[in-house]
Amino acid sequence: MEDSIISTSRVRTIMKSSPDVTNISSEAVYCMGKVAELFVVTLAKRAAEQANDAGEVTYEHVAECVQNDMRMFFLHEVIPRKVKVSDIPGLDISDLQMTEEKSIWFYRRKCNGDQLGHFLINNNNNIRSDEGIEQSNRRQTLQAFLKELNILKNTVDAERNEIDLLRKEIAVGKGLQHPAVLNSARYPRVKFRNFTEKKRILITGGSGFVGSHLVDQLLLDGHQVICVDNHFTGQKRNIERWIGHPNFELISHDISNPLFLTVDQIYHLASPASPPHYMFNPVKTIKTNTLGTINVLGLARRNRAKILLASTSEVYGDPVVHPQPETYWGNVNPIGPRSCYDEGKRVAEALMVAYHKQEAVDIRIARIFNTFGPRMNMNDGRVVSNFILQALENRSITVYGSGQHTRSFQYVSDLVSGLIKLMESNVTVPVNFGNPEEHTIAEFALMVKNLTKCKCEIVHHESSVDDPQRRKPNITRAWQLLQWKPKVPLIDGLQMTIDYFREELERSRRQEI
Repeated sequence: MEDSIISTSRVRTIMKSSPDVTNISSEAVYCMGKVAELFVVTLAKRAAEQANDAGEVTYEHVAECVQNDMRMFFLHEVIPRKVKVSDIPGLDISDLQMTEEKSIWFYRRKCNGDQLGHFLINNNNNIRSDEGIEQSNRRQTLQAFLKELNILKNTVDAERNEIDLLRKEIAVGKGLQHPAVLNSARYPRVKFRNFTEKKRILITGGSGFVGSHLVDQLLLDGHQVICVDNHFTGQKRNIERWIGHPNFELISHDISNPLFLTVDQIYHLASPASPPHYMFNPVKTIKTNTLGTINVLGLARRNRAKILLASTSEVYGDPVVHPQPETYWGNVNPIGPRSCYDEGKRVAEALMVAYHKQEAVDIRIARIFNTFGPRMNMNDGRVVSNFILQALENRSITVYGSGQHTRSFQYVSDLVSGLIKLMESNVTVPVNFGNPEEHTIAEFALMVKNLTKCKCEIVHHESSVDDPQRRKPNITRAWQLLQWKPKVPLIDGLQMTIDYFREELERSRRQEI
């Protein structure tokens, strides 16, 4: 009991010594988690180890009743000052003094287990003694114990609501109406990981299309995620539902400039990926893929962190080998309109391999083929977004060239699962991620037309310069080394993407009114 009180005081000291609350979460959560484990496990085990013959009552059952609830409270109630300040613009530390005393008292009460501890002490002889106790008596004792746990849990829920209401009253009194004030349970439920299991993961370009889906998955898996983005092409709205979560941090930063952080893994996704974006500023595209890659490789070297590069099928250029294996060197125009992106990614791969050989950096290289899904920029100029937008607006669907050139389309969730599998593997050679199901552009335009039920025409214009004629991945390596292959059928993925585009168009219309 004394240990838990000392630890509580230590945590409070940590919190009070860090008014900006930016550097305490890991230590504080770890410290409080240990308090919970030492105290709760001791109490639960004492009660349960004598009741193995009680059938429906086990140690795991007893521990789960208290421990999970306590952990969630520690994460979301005891150190919420960081969350509260960032979630409710305008609330400062002085405003939170009113809730701090109640929150800490609540924490102390749970940690010390006043009601639960008192009950167990009074029944200690019955629980500890093996002699003269009938099985029915043991069962009755433990059933009473579980009943007491439920009473405590209900009290906890009521007191948590009181604290939430007090915060909201302070915010409303200051005229603050941030959504976080009105919805304190707005975050998706994340997996619990202890201090040793949880990784600190950097995602460059995390506000972008693929990056934001990767942010979602890693946070749901219980890791800490740092999203770095200059929002040149990424949208803050893609990750806004995580803003303020204790496991999430958003940094507005151009990765072409050095970055100094402590991380375990790096997913380097930062780069314009659609032709209109990278052609608009080719110099910036090259700098992001060269200087930016050097900067994150330096960060990986200093931290001894794994680093994954999101490369592209564009490194194959206009291929003459079909389907394209990772061993194919490509056929790229070094001075064409797409070269800033194509050659930038080729240099990025060369940098990854050089740092791996010279500096022993633990690298992963993912060559990503055409990917689509929700959060695509509706005006990014690529075939999926172009066709869907034109069809939903009942405009002619524009096909450049004869429409007989081919592409292979993978849904974004398949790609994200592949990237995570690659990061967690020991594979340091490039790996293709794409859908080996090949379709002509004319076929794809017809699919979109049928799914949107539009009455529009499909028209043909002159083909684009440097546009590859065939694109299909060989994913043998991905299957053999990672047991990865795409799962979402093209039609299903297209329907989900069309639904997203339809909602986005409706939202845009409402904003214009």
